[in-house]
Amino acid sequence: MSEEILDEFDSRTYNTSAAGHERLVPVVRHCRKAILNSCDVTEKSCEIVASALQSSNSPSPLRDLDLSYNSLGDSGVKLLCAGLMSPNCKLQRLDLSYNNLGDSGVKLLCAGLMSPNCKLQRLDHGRVWLTS
Repeated sequence: MSEEILDEFDSRTYNTSAAGHERLVPVVRHCRKAILNSCDVTEKSCEIVASALQSSNSPSPLRDLDLSYNSLGDSGVKLLCAGLMSPNCKLQRLDLSYNNLGDSGVKLLCAGLMSPNCKLQRLDHGRVWLTS
C-alpha cells in the first residue's frame, strides 16, 4: 500500500469476498473519506479503523467514514468509540445507518460522542436497529 493520502476509498468498487474486503480495510489509515458500507465489517476491521483514528504517529487524515449496512454490534461500536475519544481523531462525519446496535452499543456511542476529544460534526444513524 502506498503512503499517499487518498481523497476517497470506496470498498464497493472492489468485487471481492468478505475476506477480501477485510484485507482492504487498512487503507483507511491513508484516506480522507472511507466508504465501507455493505462489506461485512468484522470486529477485526473495527479494530483497524479504531487504530487508524487513534494513531499517535501522525493524526489520521480520515474525516468521513461510512459504515452503513453492516452489523457492527456492541463490540464494534465499543472499538469505534475508543477511536472517537482519541485526541488524534479528526473524524467529522460517521454513517452508522442500517446497523444493529444493542443497548450497551448505544450507551457507548453516546459516551464517545460526549467526549471533549470527539470532533464529529455529523452522525448519520437512519434506521439503526436497537436490539436488547
